[in-house]
Amino acid sequence: MILEKEWEERYQEAAVGVDTARLNRYLCKQVRRHLDKLSAEKATGFSVAERAYRYGDHGIYLSTKEKRKRIFILLTDNNQYKRQIYIDLKPDERNLVIHVPVETAVRRHEDYHARIGLASGMRHMLVTDKGHVYGERYGEYQFALAEYVRKGRSVYQKNRRNNPGRKKYYAGKARLEAALHSYINGEINRLLETEMPEEIFLPKLPQNTRAGVYKVYNNAAHMWQRGYIKKRLTQKCQENSIRLVEVFAKNIGKECSVCGATGKKEKEFFVCQACGAQLPERENVARNALLRGRAQRVSVSANVTDTEIKIE
Repeated sequence: MILEKEWEERYQEAAVGVDTARLNRYLCKQVRRHLDKLSAEKATGFSVAERAYRYGDHGIYLSTKEKRKRIFILLTDNNQYKRQIYIDLKPDERNLVIHVPVETAVRRHEDYHARIGLASGMRHMLVTDKGHVYGERYGEYQFALAEYVRKGRSVYQKNRRNNPGRKKYYAGKARLEAALHSYINGEINRLLETEMPEEIFLPKLPQNTRAGVYKVYNNAAHMWQRGYIKKRLTQKCQENSIRLVEVFAKNIGKECSVCGATGKKEKEFFVCQACGAQLPERENVARNALLRGRAQRVSVSANVTDTEIKIE
């Protein structure tokens, strides 16, 4: 975190004499208390603490509840770790995958000073307040995956009694998802390298709805990877010391970013009858996100100033 000069001095004063190792253990304990814990009762997998496994014989031994009984798993590599791992079970493939958290160094960019607003969509992945589009082919990848899943479900339901099997279906779905995720990560990297932002304002998206009658569109909307996009954007912002702020998103698509009046959407454009502004609908949303983010920062700064005055 980059603190203001006054807060940095207060932080240094408060940090004197603090046992950082003990503080980190306390913070880890609180995180474990409030986050969902991985359980061995789940069919998808379970977590294994550092003290509950050991390496040997080109594999790994997992402890069990029975004394002096361990489960041996033959490994495909020679990597060894000393941290909690997660065993992801894949019974259909008669296999499993071991997930290990990897520490990533945080990078700081002295030349990243821009503040940008972003809007996400199903056709174009991300649009900035200046109209720059990242992920122009996102809709193609998303539609291909949604159509594959929809047709696969339809075929399976028709032949369900004959038990046709799902191995080929899952392999095809995994291949399309991998291509989509690779494209998403590449476009997010391109966005950060091109825009060089210090702060990003993103509308807080609502939950998925079940309304609608058009099956093709509904299936694509249901499989919209916006959660994955937000997760990867958050991760990459943390790795590059970029502040990602979610702003209040109610009616953000109906508000004109030029005059603030209420407008309407015509095809892919936003039209304001009050001031006559016409611009792409996603760009208008990104502009409003930037405006609301700036107003939010001013409001927070004003509250901090008022608090300091009261304390004095």
